Amino acid sequence: MKSFGNLILIAQICIVIFWIFMALRPAHATITTCAFVKPTPDGFLNLRAEPKMGAKMIRRVKPGQELWVVAETTLSPWTKVEAIVRGQQIGPYLGVWAASRYLRFFQCDEDQNA
Repeated sequence: MKSFGNLILIAQICIVIFWIFMALRPAHATITTCAFVKPTPDGFLNLRAEPKMGAKMIRRVKPGQELWVVAETTLSPWTKVEAIVRGQQIGPYLGVWAASRYLRFFQCDEDQNA
């Protein structure tokens, strides 16, 4: 029975070491790409607080609007929107979600994504 207790203690120590390692590793760099809002049935696209239909609506954008989005999320039903682009100006960080089916993705200009 004593060896079983030692085994549990070793497992707990390993878990603690794992979480310390995870906390100390460098943050994941986000790759940004661009998207245009496609025409929608309502004439606008809702940007939501969470990636689901029932989530709180934060903002609406019109078709043709350019967005900065997180590249890693473009293959899922919901894409994370970082900012709205107005002319050459990148708006403030939003961190909201948009339905991917209403977005057309493209590579941002080099100077825009700097």
